[in-house]
Amino acid sequence: MTDEFKLVKQRARGAEARRLLENTMLKDAFESIEKAIIDDWLRTTPPEREIREELYRSVQNLGRFEMVLKSFLYTGEIAMKELLDIERGKETKA
Repeated sequence: MTDEFKLVKQRARGAEARRLLENTMLKDAFESIEKAIIDDWLRTTPPEREIREELYRSVQNLGRFEMVLKSFLYTGEIAMKELLDIERGKETKA
């Protein structure tokens, strides 16, 4: 039963991740932040290597954040399929 509970939690987390990833305001915020970082990056001068590296890390971290949400989404989709399989198994036993 604990496996089912874990799957239910993963399914719910995946659904929330989907809502966030499809949220227009959040998408716009990600794009706005990424554009601002890249604009700052393009305005740096050759001696400002450390600043460019920090801006590069910022863009990378923004991407990582999005990948974590996508990971939650995919895990939730897998959990949903596993829960459906469990339900089908219960129906065939009944």
